[in-house]
This record gives sequence, structure tokens and C-alpha cells, in this order.
Amino acid sequence: MATKKRTEIHVKKNRKNGVWDVAPKGARRPASSHRTKAIAVKRGRRLAKRSAPGQIKIFSEKGKVQATHKYK
Repeated sequence: MATKKRTEIHVKKNRKNGVWDVAPKGARRPASSHRTKAIAVKRGRRLAKRSAPGQIKIFSEKGKVQATHKYK
């Protein structure tokens, strides 16, 4: 049986307007945008869990990876 490719969700700060974007890796547009990082991370986790196997990468304001979580 072939394994399903892991969906990667990114949570990053948008430098143009200052909101936190939640988007699948490589997407042109975010799935959602939020005023706070906490709300964006919550939404990103929900998306990653729903698209199992999923993974969320949380970036700092400066663009470095802060945390990575995998979901089955």
C-alpha cells in the first residue's frame, strides 16, 4: 500500500499587513489570516489534524522555524 504524502501547514507572519497567515506549503494564498499568533496556531493545528497525515510548522516573527508538530 502506498503511503499518503504528509500535508505541511505553515503559520507565518505576513510582513506587509502584520497578520498571521495559515497556509499549506507552497500555496499562493493563505487558508486564513488572524490578528494573533495563538489563534493562527490553533487554526493551523486543526487543518493539519484534519488532513492526516499532517504537519504544522510554526515560524517566528523573524521567519525562523520555532516548532514542528506531526499528526497521524
